[in-house]
Amino acid sequence: MVIGVGQNNFTSISEITDNKITPWVKDINNNDIWNSWEAINRDLYFISKEGKYSGKENLTQEFDEYLIRNKVNNLLNQ
Repeated sequence: MVIGVGQNNFTSISEITDNKITPWVKDINNNDIWNSWEAINRDLYFISKEGKYSGKENLTQEFDEYLIRNKVNNLLNQ
């Protein structure tokens, strides 16, 4: 499953989700996930089926599409 997590800022979720099908949630002050996970804009996190962190890749700059496909396939086949 893929889900987007927006930063706790002034951007409304509807600006991000209009005409899209990807689920999206937004961080809140009580959780402060962005800071605790040291996230930056366009980070892609890999989580195993068991819910364990497996790594992250930032999609803002050039990234290795093959590496991402491999990570996803490995997580799905665990």
